[in-house]
Amino acid sequence: MGDGTGRGRWWRRRRGRAGGAGGPRRAGGEGGAGGAEEVLGELTRLAAEAGDPQAMTFHGMALAAGGDPVGAERWLRAAAGAGEADAAAGLGLLLLARDRPGEAEPHLRTAADAGRTDVFGVLGLLYLQRGDTDGARTWLNAAAAAGDGRSARLLGLLPDPRGQAAGPAGPDGPDDLEELEELLRRSAGRGDPGALFCLGLLLARRGDLAEAEDCFALAGESGDPEALAHRAYAHARRHGEESAEVHYRRAAEAGHPAARHAVGALLHARGETAEAERHYRLAAAGGHHDSLVNLGVLLRRRGDLDGAEDCYRRAVALGDADAMNNLGNLLREDRGDLAGAEEWYRRAAEAGNADAQASYGAVHAGRGEWGRAEEWFRRSAENGCAAGMINLAQALARRGLGHEAERWLRAAQKAGPAGPGRTPPRPGRPPSGPGPSDDLDRIADWLGGPAARGDEDARAALDMLRRAAGDGAQDTGTPPDRA
Repeated sequence: MGDGTGRGRWWRRRRGRAGGAGGPRRAGGEGGAGGAEEVLGELTRLAAEAGDPQAMTFHGMALAAGGDPVGAERWLRAAAGAGEADAAAGLGLLLLARDRPGEAEPHLRTAADAGRTDVFGVLGLLYLQRGDTDGARTWLNAAAAAGDGRSARLLGLLPDPRGQAAGPAGPDGPDDLEELEELLRRSAGRGDPGALFCLGLLLARRGDLAEAEDCFALAGESGDPEALAHRAYAHARRHGEESAEVHYRRAAEAGHPAARHAVGALLHARGETAEAERHYRLAAAGGHHDSLVNLGVLLRRRGDLDGAEDCYRRAVALGDADAMNNLGNLLREDRGDLAGAEEWYRRAAEAGNADAQASYGAVHAGRGEWGRAEEWFRRSAENGCAAGMINLAQALARRGLGHEAERWLRAAQKAGPAGPGRTPPRPGRPPSGPGPSDDLDRIADWLGGPAARGDEDARAALDMLRRAAGDGAQDTGTPPDRA
């Protein structure tokens, strides 16, 4: 319409001279006398009435700035309907300011699709306010890529897909976080649930867990699953997992997969396996593959090997290294498939799984490949696995390195079993040949105390050192499944 009128074309020529490259100035701004601004405003209104979409956009924005939101909305809607991306962006922002987010979203998306990168971050916040963290992450990523530092920092505060809160993404300094906190506090003071949620994340990051929990509690009053889950996380960090169960359950009832997993794990630890299984299955259906691993552990202990193997293989398909290790254990111990077990131990070990590194080293030791075995035992030990530490001590004692062997046995004693409900790792057969007798005697003396108190690892290691004979390594031990 506007392009077909002489008046519209004339207005654009005048705007180019008077308005400059930055677009229309706000009333009272620099760059001209009030009379010139009034003339430009009148010309813009005339061009808008003549049907020029750009003029409609500028006139609508001028009305919004002048305190006439109703008139602004009418003109911006007309311009947006004519395909003006700037009008769509302005209309979306106007509707948000008038507390109409549902109406605002399609206009903001239209503007974003047309390349208005400045609305990407706004869309991210809009998605965050309604609890859609995946959608929020998508738009905040786009805003950060377009150079929006504030969106980048906010993106860093979002939980990751598995429910863990991240740290801020590269703030420029303390002032940036202080500014972000101030903005969030202002919005939170108006009851904005998205701002409350983000403020909670910021507070939790710096350790203000009590206030963070309060923010998550307020944000979760509408039943938002993410806010409820993060309240549980904050409470658990303050008072322990069991104390947070009631909060995990609320988030689980709202459909949060990680909270369902947490409830399942608490029930599993108490031996309430039927109810734990239900929560694991719900969490797994929601994409939480840690639950597939734990469900596999539960089913294997129950004797349902086919069900356990299916769970492990589904988690393996998602790249879970614990599932690879547990699948190796099942194949070796329950199926007698040593070749299959070795392959999964290798994959898990190369992916950094400490238990699998110990088991893969055990496979090499069983073949008499002590150099390779020691390499994998050391990796496992350095990653904190008690089985790896004990097996490394065996390999070192075999070479007569009693001092270092003693150090790793002490570390293994401190490390203990890797988690509740897990059987202690088997230390395996003794190394070939004793080392210097004084070193081995000191190790045996040190092991005598914990062995007498019933520590199975210490007792087995002590027995290994006492026998200290034979090159065979038929079974160097397999760390148990990780739940």
